[in-house]
Amino acid sequence: MNFNQFILKEQYQKVRGLGDRLELMKEQIDWKPFRPIVAIVFRDNKEIGLNSRPR
Repeated sequence: MNFNQFILKEQYQKVRGLGDRLELMKEQIDWKPFRPIVAIVFRDNKEIGLNSRPR
């Protein structure tokens, strides 16, 4: 193991010990009201009659 790998391993261990904050957010926030807002971003162009790729 070289020095860089050692440092990365040490840093990863520190981050891992902090826990998964995204999982905590998932438990505390009701995301259902946001789905219509986000759905606009992920809407498939085929639904509105456009080609799927820009020309």
